[in-house]
Amino acid sequence: MGFDCITIRSLIGELRSQILGGKVEEALQADEHSLLLEFETGHNLAIRCSPHLPAIFLASSPVSSPQQRPWQSSYLAGAVVQEIEQMGTDRVIRLRLEKRSRIGTVRQVFLIVELTGRNSNLILVDKDSGLIVDALRRVTRQMNRFRQILPRVAYLPPPPQSRLDPQTGSLAEFKEMIRAHGEQTVADALVGTVAGMSRLTAHEVAFSSGVDWEEKAASLSEGKLSRLWRNICSLYRHPPAGGGFIIFDSQGSPVDFSSFNPSWVPAGRKLQVSSLSKAVEYFCSRRLEAQRKEQLRQYIFTSLNKALLSCRGKLRHLQRELAEAQEAETFKIKGELLMANLGQIRKGQTEAKLSNFYDPQGQELSILLDPELSPVENAQQYFRRYRKLSKGRTIIEQRLSQEQRRAEELEGYCKQAETLTDYADLLALRDELIARGYLKIKVKAKRKQTKEGNIAPRRYLTSTGWTVLVGRNDRENDILTLKLAAPDDLWFHAQGSPGSHVILRREGRKDEPDRVTLEEAASLAAYWSKARGSETVPVSYTLAKYVRKPRRAGPGTVTISREKTLFVKPRLLSP
Repeated sequence: MGFDCITIRSLIGELRSQILGGKVEEALQADEHSLLLEFETGHNLAIRCSPHLPAIFLASSPVSSPQQRPWQSSYLAGAVVQEIEQMGTDRVIRLRLEKRSRIGTVRQVFLIVELTGRNSNLILVDKDSGLIVDALRRVTRQMNRFRQILPRVAYLPPPPQSRLDPQTGSLAEFKEMIRAHGEQTVADALVGTVAGMSRLTAHEVAFSSGVDWEEKAASLSEGKLSRLWRNICSLYRHPPAGGGFIIFDSQGSPVDFSSFNPSWVPAGRKLQVSSLSKAVEYFCSRRLEAQRKEQLRQYIFTSLNKALLSCRGKLRHLQRELAEAQEAETFKIKGELLMANLGQIRKGQTEAKLSNFYDPQGQELSILLDPELSPVENAQQYFRRYRKLSKGRTIIEQRLSQEQRRAEELEGYCKQAETLTDYADLLALRDELIARGYLKIKVKAKRKQTKEGNIAPRRYLTSTGWTVLVGRNDRENDILTLKLAAPDDLWFHAQGSPGSHVILRREGRKDEPDRVTLEEAASLAAYWSKARGSETVPVSYTLAKYVRKPRRAGPGTVTISREKTLFVKPRLLSP
C-alpha cells in the first residue's frame, strides 16, 4: 500500500496546514483499531491501526458509529496540536499535543501513529516520563518479548531498518548496496536498499530514470545507477504536495494511492483528487467495503456448504433406508402365499417352499417360519412386517423428497451468492438464509460489569427505540432479572417452554411502551425459547419487581405475579 516515506512526508505537510494549532474537541474510538480526533475547527483526523489496512487521513465528514466511545479524554479532549513530524524515514508519525488545565498547569503527550503493517498501532506517550499511557493495541510479553506496548512501560520505537537514507547516504553507498542484490530486479533492489521506499515509488523512480524495473540489479550501468540516485534524492528532499492520486486495476478496483502522479500508469487507470487525504479515504473505504463483502460472502459460502454437506449425508442415509423399505412387498407376498397354502404347512416347520403365483414363471419361493407359531400366526407376522415397512416407506419417501428439494435450494443459494456483487444484495441474501434456518444468527452484545461478574446479554432495539436485553443461559437469566433489571422494567418469558429471560428497559422513560414495542419484546422471548418452531407462542410479561426467585430454586427458575399474556410469532429484531 502507498504509505511509504514519500507519502507520509506529503501527508504531514497536508496535516500541518489543516490541524497544526487546532484544538481537539473529542477523541472517539469506533472499534479496536480506529480512533477519530474531532477538532473545534470542524476537521476530523481518522487513524486506523488495522493489521490489514493501516491508515491516517483527514476525513471529509465525522464517522458516525453507535460503538463510538471516548478514548483517553483526560489527555486528548481540549489538547492543542503543537507539532506533527515523521520519525526518520520510517512509517511512523508523531503528534505532540499540549493540554492546559484551568489552574494553568501544562501536560504534554505524544500521539504516535505506527503504520508498520501487521504491527501497526496508535500509542499515547507521556512526554516528560516517556511512559506509555495507553495504546489501541496492547502488546504483552507473550506476544512480543522484545517490545511491550502497555501502560506505564517505557516507549521504544520500532527497530530501525538497515537501509540507506537518501538524505544522509552517498552515491557510492547506493551503488554498492544495489549491486549486492545481484539477480534481483531493479524494483526489488530499490525496495530493499532505500529506506521507506514502496514498490509503487520504486516503479516511478525506475520509469522516470529510463530504467526497466524488471532488469537485473547486477547489470545496471554507471549511468543508470547515477540517474536512479539523482531522482531518489530529489523525491525525498522535495516530496510532492497539494494533491493525491488513486490507482486502479483493469477491473476498476482501487489498488493503491500516491502523493505523486505515477507516470508509468496509463491515464485510464488513475484518478487525481484534490488532496492526499481524499485519495487515502477513498482507497480505504473501497477496500473496507471489498473486505466486508468478501467476509460476508465467505460466511455465506461456509454456512451453505456445511448445510449442503449435511443434507447430502441425510440423502444417502434415506436412500439406504428406502432400499430396505422396498422389501416390504416381499413380506406381503410371503404372507399371502402362506394363507393360500395353509393345508400344506404344519406347526413346527422352519421353512416352506411354495409356488409363487405372483411370479410369471411360477418359481418356488422359500419362506422361513417360526416353529413356535402356527401357519396363520406366521402369515400374520409377515403381514405386520409388511405394514410397518410400508408405513415407514411412505415417511422415508416424504423425507427424501424434502431433502432433495432442500439440496436443490441450497445449490441455488450457492450459485446466487457467486453472482451477487453488491454488498446490500449479499446482506439481503444473508437475512433470507437466516430466516430459512440455513445460517446461524450472529449477535454481538456489549459486556456489562455487574457485582456478579461479567455478563453479555444479547442486546436489541425495538422499532420504537426501546432497548431489549436477552439472557444467554440460566446464570445470566438470574443476573439479568434479579440484579440488572430495574423494578419498573418489563420482564418477558415464553409460557410453558424453557427459554431466555427478556427485559424491556425503561432507562428513565415515564411513558408506557406501546403495543408494537411489547409485541416485539415478546417475539424475542418466543424466538429464544424451545417454542421457536411454533407459528404462535403465548408469552407472559410483567414488571420486573413482580418476579421472584423461590428459595433453593435452581438457576433461571422464578415465579411471577400480575402477569399478562401476548400471542406472538417468534422473530428477531435488529441488534
